Amino acid sequence: MVFVWMLRRINPQGHQVLPREVVEVLGHTSLSARQRLCLIRLGRKVILVAMSAEAVEPIAEIDDPVEVDRLVGLCVSQRPHSSTQAFRHLFNNYVNGHEIVET
Repeated sequence: MVFVWMLRRINPQGHQVLPREVVEVLGHTSLSARQRLCLIRLGRKVILVAMSAEAVEPIAEIDDPVEVDRLVGLCVSQRPHSSTQAFRHLFNNYVNGHEIVET
């Protein structure tokens, strides 16, 4: 309780959620049962980190604007509700002769 009281004294507004423009987890993949790779956008950089139960270690930092845009675009386009996925769904329905239904 003393710890919570001290936190409230230091930051009376509570904790602030960081905006997506500041930090965003772009995606992750498993390397093994115990290790994952995670791609994180931090401002204008992308950082690749290895995550395990014991530690989180940075592996690479990408700060080239063109490469950052490319990686972010690839990751965002794979999200279920992205405009890329919506277009794919509509296009597949059109090609397959199904009726297009807006969702």
